[in-house]
Amino acid sequence: MSVAVVGAGNLGGAIAAGLLDAGAVAAADLRLVTAHADTAAVLAARLGAPAGTDVAAAVAGAEVVLLGVKPAGVAGVLPEVAGALAPGTVVVGLAAGVRLAALAAGLPAGTPVVRVMTNTPVRIRAATSILAAADATPAPAVARVRALFDALGTTHVLDEDLIDAATAVAGSGPAYLFLLVEALRDAGAALGLDPATALAMATTTMEGAARLLAGGAEDPVALRAAVTSPAGTTAAAIGVLEEAGLRDAVLGALRAAVARAEELGG
Repeated sequence: MSVAVVGAGNLGGAIAAGLLDAGAVAAADLRLVTAHADTAAVLAARLGAPAGTDVAAAVAGAEVVLLGVKPAGVAGVLPEVAGALAPGTVVVGLAAGVRLAALAAGLPAGTPVVRVMTNTPVRIRAATSILAAADATPAPAVARVRALFDALGTTHVLDEDLIDAATAVAGSGPAYLFLLVEALRDAGAALGLDPATALAMATTTMEGAARLLAGGAEDPVALRAAVTSPAGTTAAAIGVLEEAGLRDAVLGALRAAVARAEELGG
């Protein structure tokens, strides 16, 4: 499969690296576009795939085009993409808030259009990706895109009306975990632990807990109960978090993320 990544920055570059690592795309079939020639040269040297600044040259003949530009840049790059598309090429929007209708409006009529929101663990092929397709997008085109992102982790196919909520959970989710680990490190240091030791403890604890949860044998309520002995130390800590309004804070955070995605979409 030939793939063009228009906007191969942090996210687009990570996706490209993951696809190469997974063997989902050969280096010769991957074309990368960045805004600056020096960045393109660095990317080409690092990944061994063609990279440049010419959008039309990268898009021409590609079977899938991934738009990795920021939301504000999508409208500007669509005309360049549209002028070089081959019939049947699938265009995939990766920008938060840019809806399928906006993508389709800037492309030739009948162009298969898909949106994918993914997260930073795509760097290590452990991403959680959310995929939404326009009603007119043929099933084989959707399957083509899903195959790419399945190679990078786990993919969930949802209606577009749910993609902002799913992005608030999964797309932004790694940042919530990183914030919690940061807070655990700082709190551990305040209690006398060496900060590096506290960070290592928090990191491996989160990794182990996530693997236990991913096993799927028990839901998070049961797993939490198994750790929380009545009147024990964990119960005391959980009580403080609940009294501080943790659940309301999480809901408020996700609502804020959804609202911002809607603002970005105009």
